[in-house]
Amino acid sequence: MAPAPDGFRHSARSVANRHAKARVLARFLWDRHLGVGELEAYSPAELRAVARAAGVSPPSTMDTWQATADLLAAQEAWLAAHPAHPTGARNHLDDAWHWEPGFKP
Repeated sequence: MAPAPDGFRHSARSVANRHAKARVLARFLWDRHLGVGELEAYSPAELRAVARAAGVSPPSTMDTWQATADLLAAQEAWLAAHPAHPTGARNHLDDAWHWEPGFKP
């Protein structure tokens, strides 16, 4: 069986792995009231530190971080339409200050 022309990066398994990791990262950031703006402001070292703190290996490509940003944006949009829904709760606001862009990893 010949490998896919695009290689593993675009395989169904790779996409599923990326989405699973992005969900963990998005939940970590969401719980700390951090969104797409903060995610875009992070340096590469900060992104690696966030991934480790979230309990996942740092992503090897920016595709996972883009998927994370997409999930955060979708959650923000959903919450705007459902402001009182408990799913929108943020559970670690006391830890949010530590993860603001510019933190020392």
